[in-house]
Amino acid sequence: MSASFDYRVNFSVDDAELSQLHQRAFGGGYELTPWRARLDTHSKSWVGAASEEAS
Repeated sequence: MSASFDYRVNFSVDDAELSQLHQRAFGGGYELTPWRARLDTHSKSWVGAASEEAS
């Protein structure tokens, strides 16, 4: 079975959701981080991918 991914450029970022993902990926305590503000300040663009199963 092959996974299908949906790639998105400059997608809307949910700070709480991305902070939880970061905590699960890197460990440590949960801290709400202003990801959207960081992306707006430091990035020209960003790309994300989600599988149909996660949507």
